[in-house]
Amino acid sequence: MSGLRMLDLVKPFQAILPEIVVPARKLPFYDKIAYTVGIAITFFVMAGIPLYGAHVSESDPYSFTRAISASSHGTLMELGVGPMVTSGIIFQILGGFQALNVNFDVRADRELFQSGQKIFALLLTFFHAVFLVFFAQTYGTISTDSSVSELSLGAAVLIVAQLTAAGLVLILLGEIVDKGYSFGSGSGLFTALSVSQNFMWQNLALLKVHHEFVGSIPALLVGLWKNGLFNFGGSYRYIIENSFFRQNLPNLLQLYLSVAVFLLTIYLNTFRVDIPIKSSRVRSLATAFPVKLLYTGSMCLFLLSAFSQNVLIYSQSLYVQFPDNLMVQVLGSWGADGSPVGGIAYYISPSNFGYDVIKMVLYSVYTIVGCTLFSKYWAEISGSAPKDVAKQFQAQSIVIVGQRAQSAPRELAKVIPVAAAVGGAVVGAIVAVCDIFGGLGASAAPMIVAVTSMNNYFEILAQEGDMAQMGKAFGM
Repeated sequence: MSGLRMLDLVKPFQAILPEIVVPARKLPFYDKIAYTVGIAITFFVMAGIPLYGAHVSESDPYSFTRAISASSHGTLMELGVGPMVTSGIIFQILGGFQALNVNFDVRADRELFQSGQKIFALLLTFFHAVFLVFFAQTYGTISTDSSVSELSLGAAVLIVAQLTAAGLVLILLGEIVDKGYSFGSGSGLFTALSVSQNFMWQNLALLKVHHEFVGSIPALLVGLWKNGLFNFGGSYRYIIENSFFRQNLPNLLQLYLSVAVFLLTIYLNTFRVDIPIKSSRVRSLATAFPVKLLYTGSMCLFLLSAFSQNVLIYSQSLYVQFPDNLMVQVLGSWGADGSPVGGIAYYISPSNFGYDVIKMVLYSVYTIVGCTLFSKYWAEISGSAPKDVAKQFQAQSIVIVGQRAQSAPRELAKVIPVAAAVGGAVVGAIVAVCDIFGGLGASAAPMIVAVTSMNNYFEILAQEGDMAQMGKAFGM
């Protein structure tokens, strides 16, 4: 390739950029388990360390993105995998449309691409931290007037440094997973850990807030104990209202919705179209290529969550600085409690629906259309498009039964784009319905991500021949 490419600008930084070395051989199953446990412990520790010097408010406008972005309010994991996912999206788009002029068949180009993606993720982490601290003033007011200032300049810089350093550690942990020391992808693992932690916390936590248990199940048991279990004359109305419909704390309705979404996602994951294929070398070797309804899995939710998180961060930051600007107000208006009350930011946030039918409709349209488009276009730029699958068929001497090798892209194009778009729309519809009727949102999307991540892990284990070892590890 001649001339200077955008990727060539990354070369001077490769020497100083921390990098995880690819293992010289495939790691044994138990070694991968050990790495996974170590990464999980590190992640949970970082998610539990509060930001030093920060004034953390109870209001959290990004709460509905927390589980998917693997972030935790007021801790080192404030930004989670948001910058990593955003960087991955942008680089995949640029690489897919050859805006970077990259050849993925050349090892040097692949290394430059990965290094560029890592640098951009770190830059996004830094800029997001700056916007949250200095512009949105999420952790306290910064002012030259000492009487109103809650955060000194030194403390603000320290918070930015903490978030940036934590972001770098998370990027490197993700690279450890991606390089083959663990299973699946880094962002997928962190999200699965975050979803599991949130689910356990919301339903089993014994912490009390305003004399009520946070966990929905302990709250139910306490209600039964006080009003029904050993008091046959007690009223069950309190149990139903408090355990199933209580506000501002997890309730059993959300638990049941989560279980329903879990089962529904497993069911939808069985929907597929089998395209009969055979080897052009071995005539007797025939099988089927499955195109699932959830063709891109939960990737559309990752992308939509990252997009929403970026919009909210920049909207809040701009509104704090320019509250009277009309364009800023269109992007989003924010209340004194730090929650969106108007503009685009308000209508894309699954909170405070009340009887606002317009918000319900607009949020549903945003979620369904967003998931549909993200799913469709992700299939095109991530190496899963019909032409990419046809190229893999050709490399493995595989043809579609009853079709010529040259017609494979056309035949695949009849199924794959439709599956990607319809699957995204179905996922978006499930999330929208649960967010509107489930209260606090955040129950459907993380559960869909958890199910698809588990399915991906099982597929990876099956492909690598580790299913038998996993069975032995669990005594099966």
